[in-house]
Amino acid sequence: LDAAGNVWEWTLSKWADTYQHPEDNDIQGESSRVLRGGAWHRGQDDVRCASRCYGFPRDGLDGEGFRVAGWSLF
Repeated sequence: LDAAGNVWEWTLSKWADTYQHPEDNDIQGESSRVLRGGAWHRGQDDVRCASRCYGFPRDGLDGEGFRVAGWSLF
């Protein structure tokens, strides 16, 4: 819910030109990572959960962010 349109959301998955299953989610290294969901400054074709692009975590770019997710035991 609400995963599309505000900012590209960082994922743990390392970038590959084509989607691979299982994804490489190793936290080691400085590889580019998958971003999903599109951002406010992109066209409507990119503003969907299935949209993916890549970026380097060390780069701070406008329109990229992350989702803080948690759960409750209650």
